[in-house]
Amino acid sequence: MNDCATSTLQRSIQAVRLDGGTPVLLVRHARTADNAARVLVGRRDVPLDEVGRHQAARLRAALTPLAPSTLVTSPLARARQTLAGLGPAHVEAELVEVDHGEIEGLQEKVFLSRYQEFLVRWRRDPEHTCIPGGESLGQAARRSYQALEEIARQATPSSLVVVCSHQLVIATLLCRCQQIPLARYHDFTCRNTGINLLGYREGTWSVPLTDLLDHLEG
Repeated sequence: MNDCATSTLQRSIQAVRLDGGTPVLLVRHARTADNAARVLVGRRDVPLDEVGRHQAARLRAALTPLAPSTLVTSPLARARQTLAGLGPAHVEAELVEVDHGEIEGLQEKVFLSRYQEFLVRWRRDPEHTCIPGGESLGQAARRSYQALEEIARQATPSSLVVVCSHQLVIATLLCRCQQIPLARYHDFTCRNTGINLLGYREGTWSVPLTDLLDHLEG
């Protein structure tokens, strides 16, 4: 991450602290081969690919000077590998990706052609529409939000919490933290190793930065 980008993140973290909040960095895992091939990964426990390992190294280099005090990851390997080397991390089962049920492992084009009726319902109401054999966004949001709030509640305002999770979970959490309907989850771009800064204070959230990716520049 260049000096300007580092300063932007540091200043934003400091602003959260000055406001009496606890800064939480909500980060998507680095790239896998399935991400590159546009395969619906879901809960398949695939590792990072070569590009992903490079992305993760750049992310860790950017986060190390910030001295995070608490590290939390999804139980899936791609999330754990992304933060590996930053320090001991707590694995939180409720931060696992949305259960993709029977569409898990499908190439995106195949999924779009086979599940058109489901997609109509999902686009209208993803909060209550379950993926065939899997979860709805509402179900995923309830479990993941409860876990995130507990993580933030236990931290001190002077600390820095880093949480590594997955695309759909992060998008639903950004909606919940801003009290935005889950039907707008697609408003949030969640790229591999994208950094989202959240502030937690007495049960309320702020979201100063989303999908910061400057650490990959150059």
